[in-house]
Amino acid sequence: MPEQTGNHHNDGGGASRTKPQRK
Repeated sequence: MPEQTGNHHNDGGGASRTKPQRK
């Protein structure tokens, strides 16, 4: 979950694959 911290605004990265793109 270290990568998911900025996932909410980093949906363009690989970490976003764990969650749906909210952008």
